Amino acid sequence: MKKDLIKQKGKGQKIAENNKKIPAGVSFIAIFNFVISAFFIIAGMLFLSVGIIILSNPDVFNQQLVKEFSSNSQNTLTQEQISEILSFPWGSVALILGIIFIVLFVLLLISGVFMLKLRNWARTLEIVLFGALAVLVILGMISNPLTISFFNMFIIAIGLAISLYLLLSKEVKEAFN
Repeated sequence: MKKDLIKQKGKGQKIAENNKKIPAGVSFIAIFNFVISAFFIIAGMLFLSVGIIILSNPDVFNQQLVKEFSSNSQNTLTQEQISEILSFPWGSVALILGIIFIVLFVLLLISGVFMLKLRNWARTLEIVLFGALAVLVILGMISNPLTISFFNMFIIAIGLAISLYLLLSKEVKEAFN
C-alpha cells in the first residue's frame, strides 16, 4: 500500500514523502496557490464564456455598445472614436485572457502540490511565477500611472515576498535540496 504523501509529525509539523520537514512558509505559499488558482479558474471560465458570446454574436455586442454610448449624456466620444472601439477584437481578447488565466490556474495548482512534495523545480516555478507577476504589475503601473493602487502595491509586495523567501531562506534551501 502506498504511504501518505504528507504525514503529520509532532506539533503541526508536516513531513513530505521524502521524510523532510516542510517549512511553514512553504505550506502557507502552497495553500495560497490553491486559493489564488480558484480565482484564476473562475476568471478564466468567465472570460472564455464572454469571448465565445461576443464572437458568436458580434452584431448584438456592437449594437449594445452603440446604445450605451448614445444613451450616455456625458459621452464626449466622436463617431470616429466609437468606430475604433467597435472595431477592436473584444471577443478574441476575452478568449486569450481566458486561456491565460486557465494556464495560470494549472501552473499554480501544480506548483502548490509539488512544493508540498518539496520538488525543487516547483520552487523555481513559484519564484518565476510570482516574480513575473510583480514585474508585470510594475510595468503596467509605469505604462499607465493611473493604475497605481493599494491592490497593485499589495500584489507587488506578495509577489516579491514569496519570490525572495523561496530564493533566500536557508530553511527553504535545505528542505528543497
